[in-house]
Amino acid sequence: MEDTDQYRLVEADGVTVAIIHNKKVLLIKRVNFPLISNPGIWVFVQGGRKKGEEHIETAYREVHEEVAIGREHLELVFEKKDVVLFDAVKKKHKWRNAFFIFQSKTQDVKTNYESQGHRWAHFDELLGEKEYTNIFIDKEEMLEHIRRALHGTDHNKE
Repeated sequence: MEDTDQYRLVEADGVTVAIIHNKKVLLIKRVNFPLISNPGIWVFVQGGRKKGEEHIETAYREVHEEVAIGREHLELVFEKKDVVLFDAVKKKHKWRNAFFIFQSKTQDVKTNYESQGHRWAHFDELLGEKEYTNIFIDKEEMLEHIRRALHGTDHNKE
């Protein structure tokens, strides 16, 4: 596990969203642009919350904006209000987000300007971090939630 103690906790208020379909997880490759977090790596959908917006609404909005999947195609499987992520590329900052897992009824994805592309990955690829960079401080817990969602195991919302 990466030592993130030297990372500075920055103020952020947003969401990270894992989307599953047909026992695979959607990854998007962040555009390699220096002003965004984790440029050039494969991650889940992420985004900032607008003033007054509930986290769940931010999650639906960001999924629609980043990969063009509408809420009518999504079923909420899991949510956790407070997870800590870090910038694996710049290695300076960590921040807190709400984390959601959605089951998608479609695999059709259209990425926006923030991404260089997308792919549907098997869970083993997440474990091995093959073409994926884990950005959760508590990697094991978050991957366990994703594993359970992929296998249809009941979740409790936290």
